[in-house]
Amino acid sequence: MHKHLIKFFSIALLSSTFLFCSDNKSVYKGESRPHCDTKAKPASFCILEAYGSVSHCAKCHPGDAPFDILSYDEVKARTVPGKPEQSVLYLYLKREGKMHAFGSEHFEKAVYRWIEEGSNP
Repeated sequence: MHKHLIKFFSIALLSSTFLFCSDNKSVYKGESRPHCDTKAKPASFCILEAYGSVSHCAKCHPGDAPFDILSYDEVKARTVPGKPEQSVLYLYLKREGKMHAFGSEHFEKAVYRWIEEGSNP
């Protein structure tokens, strides 16, 4: 019986996680999140989610603190499209930046690429 309860709750937890992640209304304004092609050029905003904006950043940056990391407009406002080294978002994430310890190397590279390729939606 105990094994069955653990299995049931594990499945329920995974299902709720999948449902939450597959319907990110903050980013896509009420539409379901499309599949993200992380190899596409130019990189689109979804690359940030694919490489960790939800798992690394959204815990401390929900909709109101100090900006919504899932909002394209709010994230783009912290970039200079085409110029990662002049973008506040990238400067905070790179190795010497204030937020570096909270991210990953893959996420930092994804942010750099997204900004370098134009900070596209």
